[in-house]
Amino acid sequence: NPLPRLSLRRNSQSRAAALGLRYRVVVNVNNSAQTYKLRSLVPDAFSTNINGNSVMQAGAFRSRLEADQLLKVLRNNGLNAKIILIN
Repeated sequence: NPLPRLSLRRNSQSRAAALGLRYRVVVNVNNSAQTYKLRSLVPDAFSTNINGNSVMQAGAFRSRLEADQLLKVLRNNGLNAKIILIN
């Protein structure tokens, strides 16, 4: 069951905020197996750089509930995911 989400390629904090997105779900991937697993769960996940850290963004959401739902799916599949608040 796909979760509704907006992915922001080459996004900026201000663009995300302007779109009303407050929560970004990102994953620290350490190898190609983790990248493959993430893309099998979220096909449009993409690499990005946040505060100098290379991560993959799995989604951006208006509501914390939606972000938490994706976070749970990713963590239940063994991925190191977290939510970052967009200012």
